[in-house]
Order: sequence, then structure tokens, then C-alpha cells
Amino acid sequence: MKRARLVLGALLAVVWSGPARASGPIGVGTPIDAPPTVGLEPGNKRAYWSRGEHRPFVSSILDAGYLYVRPSIAVGFGKPHWRFVQLETSTALSANGAGQFGGLRLAIPYAELRGGLRAQLPFTRTFLVSKASHSRFDLEDRDAPGARYLSIDADLLATVPAFHGSVFALFGGYRLSGVDEGYDVYEELLRVIARNGWILRARLGYAFRLGEQGAVRIGPVVEGLYIHGRDARVIRVGLVATVVLTHNVEVLASFIPTVVSPDAIGVAGGDFGQLGVRIRWGAPATPHTEEEDKKLDVPRPMSF
Repeated sequence: MKRARLVLGALLAVVWSGPARASGPIGVGTPIDAPPTVGLEPGNKRAYWSRGEHRPFVSSILDAGYLYVRPSIAVGFGKPHWRFVQLETSTALSANGAGQFGGLRLAIPYAELRGGLRAQLPFTRTFLVSKASHSRFDLEDRDAPGARYLSIDADLLATVPAFHGSVFALFGGYRLSGVDEGYDVYEELLRVIARNGWILRARLGYAFRLGEQGAVRIGPVVEGLYIHGRDARVIRVGLVATVVLTHNVEVLASFIPTVVSPDAIGVAGGDFGQLGVRIRWGAPATPHTEEEDKKLDVPRPMSF
């Protein structure tokens, strides 16, 4: 119990501390990349959210796009979507099934750490008979037991401003359980075929800043995954992009096909179709003027 109090105290100290330093004070004319909700796409965190005092809050994020919707809600302390400690829960719904995550997230402007438990409940997918290589036709097999499983997830994302954009790196560890002996499973979040045990993930990319106040970010990304239960490696290479419409609305897109994999499962094995809209909501901050918005790098609405 004493150790738990010490850990919680340290987390609150990080959140309560003043803005960190980079090329200038965070929150004053410094647009920051934000990490993803589920680790699949970069965000474009705006200094708008740095206003106000540290406070208890309720916040939410809604991701919606082609054949998927991911609402999340959180309660925490700090500045929502900027610097905080929060407990959160999120639901991922798609044509293939549902996922439910619950856990803890710690954020400072240049980094986020998330950990918790996730349950996957596919609507029609079943486990796959274990073998060295799978094809896309294996994913259509419905003779095995339903592919329900649990995962302990941990993600760390950090960004560093560089040149005309920022470098971002994501590291994740995922411990799967509940997969029947002698079977594999299609892991819905990471889009790989795995077994009980660890999946390790690393993603490195660079986001160029384009447009007024860097409202458009686009750049290359490379990702590697190691599936311990199968002793298999997956490599993906592609592009990610975000477009900020307002401080709380942005468009997300990714195209990251698989270039190395033991399996041939087509588009199911790549990060495709993450074209959608993200909407952020948080507890109100201090009233603000248009001049204050300019100082905080808040973009005006964009038209296309």
C-alpha cells in the first residue's frame, strides 16, 4: 500500500509540475503531436488544451470512420488532452466485432503512457488452427470456437520537434490470453495473427508540418512487430496524416501495408482504412479571447 501511494504521488507530481521546456515553453506557440487513442494513428495535439489550471475533469474522444466507431470517456486530474493522469474506458466497434479497454493513462505534452486490460469479442471470427503461415481464406473459417480473448496492453508514445515537423516513436507490449490450445487468433487491434503470449511493437515516423500553424501533418512511418508465441516478425511501411479543423476536431488517415510477414492475409494484415474524424471534448477552461487563441496556436476552422 505504501508503494502504491508513492507511485501515485509521483504521477501527480509530474502532472502538477510546470510546463516542460523544449525549443520554447510548451503551450505558447508550440504545436505538439499527440499520441493515438489505440496506437494506430498519430494525433495533432493543440496548445489550446494547455489553458486553465490543473483541475479534476471528465473528458471524451470519439473516433468515427469507415465501418468503425471508437468512443472513450475518462475521469482524471490535470488539463484534459494535454497534461493529466486519468482513468479511462473505451469501446471499439466495427463490422467484425467489439473491443473494450479499461486502464490508466498519464500524459505530458511530449509523451503519453497507457496501460490496462482489453477484451475482444468478435461477432463472427473464430480461432484459427495453428500453423506456420495463414492465408486470407483462413480468416473466413467458421468451424473453430469463437475467437474471444483478453490482452494486457501497455503503450508509450513520445514526440520530438525536428526541422519542419516532429519525430514520433511508439513502443507497445501486449500480453494475450484466452486463446485455446492448438489455435491461433487474429488480433483485432494490431492486425496480426498471434497466440497466447507477448506481442512487441515499435513504430517510428516523421510528421511534416504543412499549412497554417501546422494544421496539416503528413509523413512516413515504419513499424515492426514480434509475435513471441509464433516466433514471427511483421514489418509495415507507409504514410500517416492528420488535418486539424478546429481545436477539438481533426481528420485522421493512415496507409501502412505489410511488407514482411509469415502470413498472406491481404488488407487484413495492414493498417488500412483508418480514415475518419476525431472529436475531443473536455471540462471547460478559462474564458479566452481571439488574441489568446493566436498566442496558443489555436487553428481557425479550415475549408476544402
